Amino acid sequence: MGTQFINDKTAQTRTCTIQSAQVDSSTGGPKSATKHESVFIHTTDCGMIYISRLHNMNVSSFEELSTKINERKGQALTFHIGKLQLSSDSTRAERVDL
Repeated sequence: MGTQFINDKTAQTRTCTIQSAQVDSSTGGPKSATKHESVFIHTTDCGMIYISRLHNMNVSSFEELSTKINERKGQALTFHIGKLQLSSDSTRAERVDL
């Protein structure tokens, strides 16, 4: 929870050109009923970006977010990216301006 708070407060904008977006749904393990969803966004100039919270966005589901981003293929969108990143394979964005 601390990472989310810090990233919300320190987020900087980065403009990236959209290639595609897709929802990734996973569970916490074989005995877990917890479902974790994220949208992974492929960009031409910023690499892979993912969004794992719908906070401060006008969408009701990750599927809706993915659809709206895919409608903008080839266009630039502004992502709000916090300073603390936990993965070197992709960048976590706190939100995207649609």
